[in-house]
Amino acid sequence: MFPEREGFDVVQETEGDNSRADFSTFKKLGQPWGATEDQLQDHLAGNGNDSKNCYGMIQIGLLVQFYKYESGACSMVGGRMHLITDADNIMRWGRYLKENPLPFV
Repeated sequence: MFPEREGFDVVQETEGDNSRADFSTFKKLGQPWGATEDQLQDHLAGNGNDSKNCYGMIQIGLLVQFYKYESGACSMVGGRMHLITDADNIMRWGRYLKENPLPFV
């Protein structure tokens, strides 16, 4: 959804914290949403971008939720979506995030 050839730097949780990611992805199996959201927020707050602004996504099982971290605050983008029944909405949100990057200054 966010290919490197289009200029995106996507970091998955296992790749570490010393990056300048535009987008961070957490995929979890069986972990509660609240704990994973806290973990994502900590990860986004420590991103290496000069602006500290970036998008994130959590996937637990077949459920997906997008987030944005901007000006020190983490918030949901859209609603929680199912990978199978909401595939079109997930792709729509992905396109929206690509077409509306967060400010970098």
